[in-house]
Amino acid sequence: MRRVLAFLLVAFAPAAGQAQNITLDRVDIVEAGIYQIHRTGEVVQSPNTAVGTIRSADRRELIEATTTVPAKVGTSFGIRFVAIGEPMGTKMNVTFITRYPAQGLRNPNTGKIAYKSEFEWGIETGKRVARTYSFDNAWEAVPGEWALEFWHQGRKLGGQTFTVVAR
Repeated sequence: MRRVLAFLLVAFAPAAGQAQNITLDRVDIVEAGIYQIHRTGEVVQSPNTAVGTIRSADRRELIEATTTVPAKVGTSFGIRFVAIGEPMGTKMNVTFITRYPAQGLRNPNTGKIAYKSEFEWGIETGKRVARTYSFDNAWEAVPGEWALEFWHQGRKLGGQTFTVVAR
């Protein structure tokens, strides 16, 4: 029995060591701007967001490279990015944080004011991924500075700031 246990400990030691060598170093922004969302994916409940849900999208197309965004219902803005880490091709959960303007967003359905939202999403290192925010309601389209940030294990990996302007 001791030999079997010793064999198992030795046999599985490299696998445990490999798991410890997984790293997520940073997020490189590839493009930023206004996007056209072609098809919307699944709606997921997300209580730590101003609206209370998040939506995945099947396809996003950059229509204007900019960090200035009109405060208009129907506008989607964001970034394409690549998560840099080792080994490449590893899927990891990243915390996406959206920081709203200083006055926050007041959801008229709940009466609550949100100053940021956050949720976790699985991404793959080395793969280009898009992260967008869409103004689906008039109360979300608040002028000011917005930030899309990426966090992993309590460490900020990167982000992009946008200026939303009234038009």
